[in-house]
Amino acid sequence: MSDEENRDRKHESNDIQIEKSPGEAYLIFIEMSNLLNKLKLLDYEDEYLIRWKMKALSRHYFAIQTNPGEQFHSFITLAAWLIQQSGHNFDKPQEFDDPNTVVSGILNQLRKFGNDVNFGTNKVKTGSGEQVIYTLNRLADEALKNKGFIWKDPEYTNETDEQDDEPDGDEPDEAELDLNKIEENMLRV
Repeated sequence: MSDEENRDRKHESNDIQIEKSPGEAYLIFIEMSNLLNKLKLLDYEDEYLIRWKMKALSRHYFAIQTNPGEQFHSFITLAAWLIQQSGHNFDKPQEFDDPNTVVSGILNQLRKFGNDVNFGTNKVKTGSGEQVIYTLNRLADEALKNKGFIWKDPEYTNETDEQDDEPDGDEPDEAELDLNKIEENMLRV
């Protein structure tokens, strides 16, 4: 192949690159926040943290890799708890369990729920990252379904109803002090 053909191929491959949004880097933090909200709805403070003797998760816990061993352990135990909350049997992982077997079991359960798993076990064995948060979010969704939780659209109050409760500008507000009444009371004394 000539140098000119190589340059043409490089130029063609550069044209195919997809531009990403600058905000896409923060999407993982939003997903982690969504996960924490779902866990709070599942009462994970009492049911998971206290009963399973685990430490509370920060809002960036699975988004940023800090301690892979600790994060992996938190991931597999939380995933096991979420699978149990969704009404399926899944044993709490033990210290000497094979990590590959545990992760495979979690991902298989995720597939049984009908979710796409287009990543390997190595992606979640780090204990943090997009795939870990995706897995936990989908498991939390299943647990919420099992508990009968249904997401509803917010109900907005009508602005005219709120305005009826407010006093009109012509009527004196009872909370306001009337200077004339104060002066009359002072003269009586």
